[in-house]
Amino acid sequence: MKFSSELVQVTLSDLPPEESVLTDVLSHLASRQINLSFLCLDETSGGCVSFCMTKTDYALVGELIDNLLQPHKICSEVAASVGTLTLFPHQSSLNILGLVLTIFGQNELPVYGMNSSISALAINTDYHRLDEAAERLKALFLLPENHAPFRQHPPVSISGEQETSNQEDLIVETAATYWEPVIKIYGSNIKTDLVITTLSFPVDRLTVLGEQLQEIENGMGRFEMAAMQQVDDQTLQFILLYESVNEQSSRKLLSDVAENFSLSMALNEPVELLYFHGPHFQDRFGVADAALTTLKKHDLRIIVAGCSGTSIYLITEEKKAILIAEALKTVFSVPKYV
Repeated sequence: MKFSSELVQVTLSDLPPEESVLTDVLSHLASRQINLSFLCLDETSGGCVSFCMTKTDYALVGELIDNLLQPHKICSEVAASVGTLTLFPHQSSLNILGLVLTIFGQNELPVYGMNSSISALAINTDYHRLDEAAERLKALFLLPENHAPFRQHPPVSISGEQETSNQEDLIVETAATYWEPVIKIYGSNIKTDLVITTLSFPVDRLTVLGEQLQEIENGMGRFEMAAMQQVDDQTLQFILLYESVNEQSSRKLLSDVAENFSLSMALNEPVELLYFHGPHFQDRFGVADAALTTLKKHDLRIIVAGCSGTSIYLITEEKKAILIAEALKTVFSVPKYV
């Protein structure tokens, strides 16, 4: 488990799919060397994207973002003090995912955004409540005795003075931000025969969702990807990707959950997944711009994108993942070892 530094989360809703609003914003941010440590794009219901940057960077580009959005009459929702809690490994387990969401719901810890990657679950919540979230999670999850410190930087007290650090508060690494014309990655993978389902529900029903995910794990098996966005002050949208071999049982289980607990369920459709290993997304400005702008130029639609930690996940329509992989070869490269 680890914490990010203090971040600002920007959310753009109702993005017109035929226009290049998002890629314009991403290109301008990349040109100013603004790194995005987290991005979640959801095109399943009206087009919504959330991304995070440091408070210092937002002070430089917040007005620019608003100016780019103004001609399209799109407003940005800004969460001014957000922290990302990363928990790993999640083991692709609905039980673990459900436990985490239940803890957040029971303790009224807000979830502003969530992405899963190969092994990690990244959740955005209030920065000043990261320690509380960690304490609640530690009550249910066993950490190794030699676990790394949670923080990169010691916390700052309300008076502005740096507090005395314990082992969990030590500086553990120096953050570096850099750029490459062709981004080297460790590898990529395509998964087919997948199904995506979305559940929309009031914020105060997060505990219900978490408890039900724990209940239905045996009938659904493992998930391939999970994501969540706060669509507005009152509504969360949960996205679940899983193998189509489980579609019939999974659809019945999720439908029962939606019906019994007043959750809105939609979009059971066949999709494919392309994901990259190890592009160190959080350390490289311009990564999201490189991927999404390239795909926009090739007119290749992304249904959901999740970028956090060291992974990029792209959910696309059936039989399109291979086309996306080919298009992205101009900006992503797997190193050749001699």
